Amino acid sequence: MIKLAVFDLDGTLLDTVPDLTAAMNFALRQMNKPEITIDQARAFIGNGIKMFAKRAISGSYETDTGDNLADEAVSYFKSYYSKHLTDHTTPYDGIAELISKLRKSGVKTAVFSNK
Repeated sequence: MIKLAVFDLDGTLLDTVPDLTAAMNFALRQMNKPEITIDQARAFIGNGIKMFAKRAISGSYETDTGDNLADEAVSYFKSYYSKHLTDHTTPYDGIAELISKLRKSGVKTAVFSNK
């Protein structure tokens, strides 16, 4: 019998992509760079904020963007995201029911996240 279920937060329990996209687009606007779509953000997210910034700045997986430019974007991103990280974040469909069902079955639940 399963006694414990541990979940990641972003991308597992919660759809955080809309807020991550908004924060990155804020950064891109500050730098006079083209904004990205939610679909692009979904594809670019992974391997940390700096890599997300490099991909967003270049508009592709080509990440030859200089570190200084990416660092600037990360700074703007963090400034915005710290104030807006839950504006549009929602649980994925069925997550609340799943957690409830696990708990009713005696399974302890936990979240392991860098947030």
